[in-house]
Amino acid sequence: MNKPHKHVEIIKQWAEGAEIQYYSDYTDTWEVVDKPCFFEGDVYRVKPQLVECWVTYYPEPPSSMVLGGVYTTKEEAEKAAVCRRGVVVHTKEVIVE
Repeated sequence: MNKPHKHVEIIKQWAEGAEIQYYSDYTDTWEVVDKPCFFEGDVYRVKPQLVECWVTYYPEPPSSMVLGGVYTTKEEAEKAAVCRRGVVVHTKEVIVE
């Protein structure tokens, strides 16, 4: 019985249009590859998506801040922050599964 290719799931996603990254041992970074070869000895992944969110922080005496919540819109975060005089921080994060 034939063993499936090591990268079969990533190959399927690439065929459906996903952007693929290759891990370079030389540069110790993930690099986008337009035409991946999918060598079994190499490491590949679908490029993680950038997620935009707004985070609320609240003052915690004497001089620190406590994480309040994470919101998908600025309006939601501002509404939540008002009740406890919180601070809203806009952030963009890469979520890796």
